[in-house]
Amino acid sequence: MGTMDGSNLLLFILWPMHLFISCLALNSLNITTDQSALLDFKSQLEHEPGNVLGRNWSSDTPVCSWTGITCSSRHLRVAAINISNMDLSGIIPPQLGNLSFLVSLDLSGNKFHGDLPEELAKLKRLRFISFSFNRFSGKIPSWFGALPNLQELHLENCSFTGSIPPSLSNISKLETLDLVSNSLEGMIPVEIGNLHNLKVLQLRENQLSGSIPASIFNISTLEKVDFTNNDLSGNLPANMCRHMSRLKYFSVYSNQLYGQIPSTIDQCSQLQTLVLQFNQFTGPVPKQIGNLSMLVDLYLGDNNFRGEIPAEIGNLPDLEYLTLDAIGLKGPISSFIYNISTLQWLYLGQNNLTGNLPREICLHLPSIQGLYLGQNQLGGSIPRELVNCSSLVDLYMDETMLTGEIPSEIGNLLNLEILVLGSNHLTGYIPTTIFNISTLMTLSVRENHLIGSLPSTMGQGLPNLATIFLGQNNLTGPIPDSISNASSLTV
Repeated sequence: MGTMDGSNLLLFILWPMHLFISCLALNSLNITTDQSALLDFKSQLEHEPGNVLGRNWSSDTPVCSWTGITCSSRHLRVAAINISNMDLSGIIPPQLGNLSFLVSLDLSGNKFHGDLPEELAKLKRLRFISFSFNRFSGKIPSWFGALPNLQELHLENCSFTGSIPPSLSNISKLETLDLVSNSLEGMIPVEIGNLHNLKVLQLRENQLSGSIPASIFNISTLEKVDFTNNDLSGNLPANMCRHMSRLKYFSVYSNQLYGQIPSTIDQCSQLQTLVLQFNQFTGPVPKQIGNLSMLVDLYLGDNNFRGEIPAEIGNLPDLEYLTLDAIGLKGPISSFIYNISTLQWLYLGQNNLTGNLPREICLHLPSIQGLYLGQNQLGGSIPRELVNCSSLVDLYMDETMLTGEIPSEIGNLLNLEILVLGSNHLTGYIPTTIFNISTLMTLSVRENHLIGSLPSTMGQGLPNLATIFLGQNNLTGPIPDSISNASSLTV
């Protein structure tokens, strides 16, 4: 084996040092590129309260120490920008697309406007984008589909118009797609069903129309689907839950859907929230809903169901929220409801329910916070035992056929915020105890047969009272001066 001469030895020693210096120079050049891109961004700001970026984003300080900037430890390049909720305004310059190591970009909660530059499509490492709550214009850019590593795309309340670009289906790693509260119209692209890693699909509060693509119900990873407040029509597929065993949240609130609730709904065995309210669903409510043992929120109100509500719903062990208003219920309140001891909010209004309110209602529903029974044919007196519903916040029993006196015990409901007893046949005096419920915000006893005068101290115990309706009774005397103490009251 030959020996290394002096010149080769020197080269052997100096070559790694040359590589090290070259890498340092390259990193320095690259971080300068990042710095330049961010300074261009700052120069486009039109409004920056507090001038935080104006002072902090300076060529005199290292980029990686700037407010809202995080650099990667390996490459010492800008990896994340988070300047959310700073009330910034301006346009987003194309130079932002030069941040080639950017992984996370959060500009939410500002007032950026104009178009999103196409140069952002060069940011191939991006995994997280949030432009939510800004004032952009035009359509959602199709170039989002060119971001292969993107996992979360948040575009809530961005003032986008037009249709949802099918190119979004090219983001194969996408897990969250949030397009809430824009002005999107047209049909939901069938191609969305190609997002096989999607967990959260939020399209609520737009003007989307047409049917829900069947392909969406084939995304087995979905956990949350929210189509609230659109103009969607058509049926829910009979086998909608076959591939959606992970689904926890499903809402089509306020659309134009019709047909029956699929009897296979219990195959969505992880469901915690099911919102079908304000549609045109018909037929019987399937008893299989009673098999959804993890269900917490069940909204069925304002539909065209026929037949009885299945008693199996009373078997749901964790149900807290149940809406059955405006679905044509008749007869007494179904006894199965009193089996749901976890129930906190119960909506039975705008039906044709008859009979009396059971005196034991609070024993069966000890956690009830909201009781909505208005616009029915319920009769009898208000049970004194309602005082045992100590968590009650909202009590609506208006436009029914209640008789007798308002029990003074209601004044012991110390969490009550809304008490609506108007348009009944109640008699006697308004209990003075009601005027001591310091949490009370709304009081309505109008259109009854109440007598007497208002207590002189009525305003002193109602600091939060904002609305009061006493008209069309037989009350006498003046309105007490103490009403001025109800400082939240609007006249």
